[in-house]
Amino acid sequence: MDESETEWNLIDSRGKTIHSYGKGKAPPAKDRNGNPLQVGDYVVSECTYDTVTQQCSSLTSADYTLLSSPPPPVATGVVQKVLILIANNPTCLPNPLDPGVTIDQVRAKYFGADGTGTAQGCVARSVEDCSYGNIKMDPVNSYIGMVTPVCWNTSICEGYYTIDGAMRNAAAAAGIDLTKYDHYHWTVRGWNCGWSGAAQTPGTVVWMQPWGLDTYQEATMGWASPAVGAGNLNRDTVRAGPGFTGPFNLPATYLTGAGAYVRMRTDWLPNYYLSDGVTINTVQPTRNLYFAVRVGLEADYRTAGALHDRSLNVHDVQADRDVDPLAVKMSNNRMCNFTAYFQPNSRNTLTRYNLVVYTGGWMGDKQSILPTYFCRYSASDAECPALATPPASFAPASSSQPSALAASAKPAAPVASAAEPPPQSPAFALHQDRRPH
Repeated sequence: MDESETEWNLIDSRGKTIHSYGKGKAPPAKDRNGNPLQVGDYVVSECTYDTVTQQCSSLTSADYTLLSSPPPPVATGVVQKVLILIANNPTCLPNPLDPGVTIDQVRAKYFGADGTGTAQGCVARSVEDCSYGNIKMDPVNSYIGMVTPVCWNTSICEGYYTIDGAMRNAAAAAGIDLTKYDHYHWTVRGWNCGWSGAAQTPGTVVWMQPWGLDTYQEATMGWASPAVGAGNLNRDTVRAGPGFTGPFNLPATYLTGAGAYVRMRTDWLPNYYLSDGVTINTVQPTRNLYFAVRVGLEADYRTAGALHDRSLNVHDVQADRDVDPLAVKMSNNRMCNFTAYFQPNSRNTLTRYNLVVYTGGWMGDKQSILPTYFCRYSASDAECPALATPPASFAPASSSQPSALAASAKPAAPVASAAEPPPQSPAFALHQDRRPH
């Protein structure tokens, strides 16, 4: 993701933009009382209102007072009525807003050839599968059409909300009642823009390039959770050899998002922190690791037959951005890389992280649950057990048992969440628009 194209906005309770910070410019990190500000926070803001732009003229930290920091809502039982419009204005200069795609092509992409939204691979089916049925798109009460917006500046990468306003005005001019829909997807030529798609996070608007419809990505809405005790593995919970930690019986992500991954902070590495032992190193960016099992079925059907099918998949993310992904002072983009994949019944070394990863044999009636174990070392992976894999009969990590491998330590229990703040009447909410990654 090109972070220079991230755009922050302050919106009111109706979703109207009160202040746009501009692309690549973040809002203040703290309010007037020194409280950290995060995406989705409710704040009171004082500003000079510009009647021409209908926005605040300028805002600084002294203009904000934090009301509350509600957690992102978990979407359940949602059926979206989506307005999907294609921009078509070939008269715009220097670059025309040609549609680049037909209504029928967009309909097939969103709801499949039969228009029901059940065909594997269409957007509606992908949203339903990836949300484990929590979100669906309504093919009957959604609408796909083509409109002629006024020309925006096609010699630059125009702002998201300039495009949004032009598309809404074009819809109204075409007699489309926007109030009938709860989500708005604009298929537009984003000339000179690096994004293939962009979205409000959180929000209801999506911007897509005509050639980028395949990049549609569902937002993370709390559907996935770590395995018990595996949301924050670190030097205190990943045992050094000859011991090991595990097993974590990870279900393939097509089955469920509950208990489906391991998150690991590799803070045993000497360069993870700066010399103060607290600040995460960004000069030599350190990485956190995520482990999840992929099997090419249901929502993961595209994985079928790939090299990483039916295996433990490993991703690494930038550690300083993985501490609190919602924090304003950090990017939501954690710079995720695909690291490696490991077959069942194997012993694998991640040399960069001084880590040995063991996988057991498939479990469950669908053979889609994979036991996973970890051992860290100081100088050589020979410090960790040399067995190809811990025996599949090993008890969970909380038990001890005789074997060639030392008994595992029980991972620390997950830290309980703080009580949610009481509901308050929000004045405004911080809100970010960015392209999916």
